[in-house]
Amino acid sequence: MPPIDLYVTATAALAPDAEAGFAALLDQEERQRAARLPGGARRDFSVAHGLCRLALTRAHAAVAPAAWRFRIGRHGKPAPEAPADLHFSLTHAAGLVAVAVAWGREVGVDAEALVPALATVQTAEVFCTPVELAALCAGDAAARTETFFALWTLKESLIKATGEGLSRPPQTIACGLHPLRILGFDAPGTWRSWTAEIPAVGRLAVSAAAAGMLRVYRVATPSDLAGSGPPPLDAEFIEVPFARRGP
Repeated sequence: MPPIDLYVTATAALAPDAEAGFAALLDQEERQRAARLPGGARRDFSVAHGLCRLALTRAHAAVAPAAWRFRIGRHGKPAPEAPADLHFSLTHAAGLVAVAVAWGREVGVDAEALVPALATVQTAEVFCTPVELAALCAGDAAARTETFFALWTLKESLIKATGEGLSRPPQTIACGLHPLRILGFDAPGTWRSWTAEIPAVGRLAVSAAAAGMLRVYRVATPSDLAGSGPPPLDAEFIEVPFARRGP
């Protein structure tokens, strides 16, 4: 099965002409959505959607980046109108954008900026099971922040991959901590997940249905996706194990 391709951009480091190049690929509806956002969020949204179009064209060169059209699934997940077996997921946090593209399998990606002030018990209660919450609160502050965002992004990537969105509560995914692992996930089929911290930028997790390898690229300009493609991202993506269930 073809690999999953993940493209990552640190938007705070983008040159103005690179940011404009990504934004130029957006359609009218995307531009209108971007215009309603404040400065940094507008930049991240525009880069994410422009990068998504470039990544899809790298996977399927018959469609130009600006020509992609999308349909919305039952729970709000977008997908290309054609080809039907090409799937993607995008995410943008404060200064971090990522797009995952895969043939023949669902995929989900989530990114979060590492903001310690957000790693509160009240927020953790929204996505943690009681057992996870107790384990999270048992660590010191630094470890709690790291685990908080690792767990948050992992669950979000799985939920986005299923396409179920808010219809699937994150507490339906049970995880073990230290080390991070998935103990219960009732979606049918075989799944794989990877997680990484991008130093000084944020946390990323990507999940996909079925077997396959993950390739990760660093993108700094739209032209990086031309020719031989962008360079590998210098970050360690660790595969998160799924616990074996049943006999």
